[in-house]
Amino acid sequence: MESLRYSNKINTKGEKQYNIPKRYVVALLGFLGLSCTYAMQVDLNVTILAMSTTSHGYSKNGTKSFVECPMLVEAEDRPRSTKYLGQRYEWSYKEQAVILGSFYYGYLLTLLPGGYLAQAFSAKWVFGLGIFFSGLLSLLTPTVAAMGAIPLVILRISQGLFQGVTKPAINDIISRWSPKLERSRFSTFTMSGGLVGSVIAMPLSGVISSCATLGGWPTVFSFFGILTCIWFMLWISFISDTPLDHPSISSSEMLKFDQGIEEIATKKRVVPWKAIFTSLPVWAVIVAHFGSGFGFLALFTELPNFMENILHFNIRENGEISALPYIIQALTAWVASYFADQLRKSGKLSITAIRKIFNSIGTFVPAFFMLCVTVSGCRPRLIIGWISLAMAFNGFCYSGYNVTHVDMSPYFASTLFGLTSTIAFVCGIFAPSLVGFLTADKETIPEWNRVFYTIAFTYVLAGTFFDLFASAEKQPWGMEEEDKNCEMSLITQKSPQ
Repeated sequence: MESLRYSNKINTKGEKQYNIPKRYVVALLGFLGLSCTYAMQVDLNVTILAMSTTSHGYSKNGTKSFVECPMLVEAEDRPRSTKYLGQRYEWSYKEQAVILGSFYYGYLLTLLPGGYLAQAFSAKWVFGLGIFFSGLLSLLTPTVAAMGAIPLVILRISQGLFQGVTKPAINDIISRWSPKLERSRFSTFTMSGGLVGSVIAMPLSGVISSCATLGGWPTVFSFFGILTCIWFMLWISFISDTPLDHPSISSSEMLKFDQGIEEIATKKRVVPWKAIFTSLPVWAVIVAHFGSGFGFLALFTELPNFMENILHFNIRENGEISALPYIIQALTAWVASYFADQLRKSGKLSITAIRKIFNSIGTFVPAFFMLCVTVSGCRPRLIIGWISLAMAFNGFCYSGYNVTHVDMSPYFASTLFGLTSTIAFVCGIFAPSLVGFLTADKETIPEWNRVFYTIAFTYVLAGTFFDLFASAEKQPWGMEEEDKNCEMSLITQKSPQ
């Protein structure tokens, strides 16, 4: 039936030519959709500096009882309470940490179910509606923030619930819309939308928050909310779940896909949960994923606070500089992946050795640079340099633990990634809260040094555990169902019946 449907699709569309391949449109809109989700995820990291009055040691009149690195404070920066347009709230630093971490409570709950929902219903609508409803909540953020910290926490949890389904859903779309010979490029381009959205949103949020003519921090949430609604209209207008469902795909583009495209995301497999949870190499990946994620998210959510309270950057500079380490990380990850592939092609090292080498670079080197930050005192350029280098080398992990899921079991790679992602995102709740408690009394360098020591220790622990117990070889439980099929085939051939 699918073969006939595939043939009819080619024959009926062969008479027309279309300039833009539909799979490119899918990749572009998927890229933009993920950009919107991550923009709405990180905009609060910057705008919360403009929304709060007393959380950073400032009193109601804009003066500060204690100032770390006072030589970096410019006279015109005070009083800060008059710098930003929009209502400001007396949230404690602990309350801010809870607000920033609350998004991950919701995100964590729907990360695993997102894949099931996409397959059971429609990946197009699960992905689209998840982003759309998150955009509506973004539009409501200024109103809800005025109600208090608790209502804002509930809103952020709700945003996390809607966004948690997006990555599994877009992976389902990628599996259906990417031809085999283009799958790596298609997937990489689409998934990079999240990082690009973060890099754009952080400095843009700082610019809007510090500009009275643009309306101040409330405009940030309105801007990304409206942008998301526009994206949603484009998404539902031009995207179909599969190439077979697209009303105007050309016959020449259909030839890019094989006849089994409908089976890619629908074939049922029994997941060997017990074998997976009792596999030490799997736990090595889980620990590595957690360690790398802890460091990334601790800096990602709290770096703007450090930039303001210790280094005294204004909010506009803060957003721009906070995005710098992640731009460098993206570039480094691409370069590292090229060399990892070249090493694998050469055959000089085993795949396990390659993964451990790159993961070690991605954890031990950043740990060293985190320690360098602790001895840098009040030198902002040096500190920014160390943090940027730490995030840059952390990009090597993309060629370390991050691809070991596929190496261990191509059959259950998506399940493994969903499992390790779910466990790792626990740190999305834990990391910001821990930073809040470590720096709760007042904003001082010794308190922030405890944060950097904790990140360095986590990197080293995760890297060491991965080096000791990880394996990128195909695991026995990953071949179990294939082996059973082979055995059944042999029995059938030998049977006299």
